[in-house]
Amino acid sequence: MWNRIKTITIGRQSSLVPALVLFLAFMVLNSVISPNFLTVTTLSGVTETYAPLVVLAVAETFVLVGGGIDIFLGATVSLVNVLLVVLWGHHWPFFIAVAVAISAGALVGVMNAILVAILKVTPLLATFATSTMTFGAALWIMPTPGGSISTGFADWYAANFWVVPTPLAFVLGLTSSGGSGNVVRGDFISTLSGETRRRVLHPAPQRLV
Repeated sequence: MWNRIKTITIGRQSSLVPALVLFLAFMVLNSVISPNFLTVTTLSGVTETYAPLVVLAVAETFVLVGGGIDIFLGATVSLVNVLLVVLWGHHWPFFIAVAVAISAGALVGVMNAILVAILKVTPLLATFATSTMTFGAALWIMPTPGGSISTGFADWYAANFWVVPTPLAFVLGLTSSGGSGNVVRGDFISTLSGETRRRVLHPAPQRLV
């Protein structure tokens, strides 16, 4: 599994330059509106807030590149969070609670894989059904907001890895190990249907309109 990597050029005429320009423009705009934006404290707070969303975006990228779609990620995150909080509230060892919560999220992913890859259910319909069940399970486990997590974990998450905020270091490590936007793992490609695989491996040329 994951034993080979194929580099795929997606839209050879496309470029990361426009996205980079927009990113820098927003950085400059934010620093003008809020002079404290480019301070270490503010940037650490931003990474702490948005690092989970970046991780989800990385996961979603592989689905979209393959021509699929899923809408269950939000529900799965909710289930994982409430499981972690409830188990920690019942005095489970923190890392065991984390393992159980992540396993529950992985189980939802396996359910979707079976529905889409084996039973050939439309991805939108399959993920809509599993997201509904997952949201229901999360609400059943924790009907009202509340709870807390390990203060040790919270302190670690808010700290720095050397000079880099821990969430940012985690995101950088994840994206670098998973590959850049134009790299798709070969085993992932091999699971696609013939037509979808053709579109991924040989995309139509794109031009800027």
